[in-house]
Amino acid sequence: MKKLILIITFLIALNAAGDTNVPEYFESLYSRYSGQISIKYYSDYNKIVQNFDLKKENIENRKVCFQLMFFHELFTGKYCIDFSRGGVFRIPYVFHWRTPNPRHDIISLVHNKKLSSVSSSREFNRYKSFADIDRVPSLYIGDLFSGTPKYYHPDCGKFYTFGWCSEREMAFNALLTLLGYTCKIKQQGIHTWSEVWLNFKNSDGGSVNAVMIVDNSVDIIEWEKVPAGLTMDKWLKDYGEGTQINWYNKKARSKSELEKLKNRSVKETQVRWIEKSVCDWLGL
Repeated sequence: MKKLILIITFLIALNAAGDTNVPEYFESLYSRYSGQISIKYYSDYNKIVQNFDLKKENIENRKVCFQLMFFHELFTGKYCIDFSRGGVFRIPYVFHWRTPNPRHDIISLVHNKKLSSVSSSREFNRYKSFADIDRVPSLYIGDLFSGTPKYYHPDCGKFYTFGWCSEREMAFNALLTLLGYTCKIKQQGIHTWSEVWLNFKNSDGGSVNAVMIVDNSVDIIEWEKVPAGLTMDKWLKDYGEGTQINWYNKKARSKSELEKLKNRSVKETQVRWIEKSVCDWLGL
């Protein structure tokens, strides 16, 4: 009986998904499973409510918290170790710009040869090979909708997309930006993470600003109150320190990158694995 219910739920979800674009699909994905997601994160939400003295039943408070926690769970990894996998999408973490470069041994299933032997496209012609490309949001997220896995490595099998900290956070920020959130990538040392500026309704009818700190490499979420006097504009300009951190933020908010994701058609046949992965994670 449980198997039959899962099949019915899965087919209904596929039909509901329809043909859409990337941000619309993720918004729809959350909406269709929001009831089960709220149950999954109920205790986490209660802690946030207590820590920030929020109005518990406020619709926007609930959506922001549950949606952001869900999207983090989709995109997160587990460890900063080559080919470590985590989260709903099981996206491998793979280091870049080191010798030897582990990306050079990834197999392109489309070309049936190593990525290092696949010439980069015109868009990425400054890179020596496809293995050397910095995986910008349109590529990182776009690969999730390829229908079948595009890559293989003996250490983790087949997978749809991959990336290290900066690539994961650029993709996460691009998606949240498309969905109306204000966010940034921040760096300390050689590591990057994401931060999201939020405005909640508190229990006495006022509002409170908070920042969600998200590390999509090692599966960490933290919630912090905004210090008195700190404005969103001032917060948004603080990226920490790093030689490429300005480029990461620029790419995550790039009009061309966001347009590519908005123009990327998502078909039912391309999301079967996503719907199944979410159902499995929710225990449906």
